[in-house]
Amino acid sequence: MKKYIALSICMLICLSILFQPVSLLASEIDAEHKCSLTVTYSKGDVTFEGLEIYIYRVSDVTEDGELEKVDPFDKYPVNVQGVTSQTEWNDIALTIRGYVSANALEPYRSGVTDPQGRVSFADIETGLYYVMRVTTEKDGTTYTFFDTMVCIPMPDGDGYEYDLSIKPKSKQTDDAERTYTVTKLWCDENGNERPDAVTVDILTGGEVLETVTLNAGNNWTYSFAVKNGDADLSVVEKNVPEGYTVKMTEREASFIITNTKEEGGQDAPPPSDAPQTGEDFPINTVAVLLAISGIILVIFGSGQRRKDNVSQK
Repeated sequence: MKKYIALSICMLICLSILFQPVSLLASEIDAEHKCSLTVTYSKGDVTFEGLEIYIYRVSDVTEDGELEKVDPFDKYPVNVQGVTSQTEWNDIALTIRGYVSANALEPYRSGVTDPQGRVSFADIETGLYYVMRVTTEKDGTTYTFFDTMVCIPMPDGDGYEYDLSIKPKSKQTDDAERTYTVTKLWCDENGNERPDAVTVDILTGGEVLETVTLNAGNNWTYSFAVKNGDADLSVVEKNVPEGYTVKMTEREASFIITNTKEEGGQDAPPPSDAPQTGEDFPINTVAVLLAISGIILVIFGSGQRRKDNVSQK
């Protein structure tokens, strides 16, 4: 009987911990904390000095980890909520690059890389940042460092890290002429509110190369040739239909523009891979507590069986 009471009390303690308010178990983000970001540009043993790097602050980060877009990005129908993978963040970076190029947006900060290929931005605000793609030539080879999204702060154990270092991915490119396609896709239920056509700007080096119209007549697809397009090519949809968000995806030599119908005009839920607090209970804690509860039940069951066996003898 005493064992039963002790085990029951232990289980109640575990369950009481399980349903404690999360604020007691997870720290909140200090949205006013000053941060820093260091970006390194290198490829193997090759470092790149003298690169001019631009970063853009896309959104605030609230104390509970939600992202709220800031000017001028709050004017563009790019959804930064509900992101669940790095691939989606890459698509968002590509989409934002189109708006930055088409509108010649001023960066939040700029800097030049040192002999080690590093550039540091100190005393910056918390938030979601876009680090713009950069292309450079060294020893006869052209290198392109991809667009990057980074959220500051990032989770670090029980707290958050406000001083981050990143290294953008890169590839070697050439000046060969290539043929590309740009395709419009729709993500909605019935398409009753779709326009008959959309207009798309194709830019290279920040300058408009072509303005094209996509519609059912051309199967919402257009092909074009450009030299050294891998380095600085971007595509942006002009005048996205009201009630839709836009996302750009680059796959090989294809640019895919997807318009997604917003459900009831409501924002999507916060990104699952962004810093989260509030009412979201840490899944690792849940797993541990459930495991403890299971062990307790096994122990209790074993003790009860031994008691029954003794009684039968």
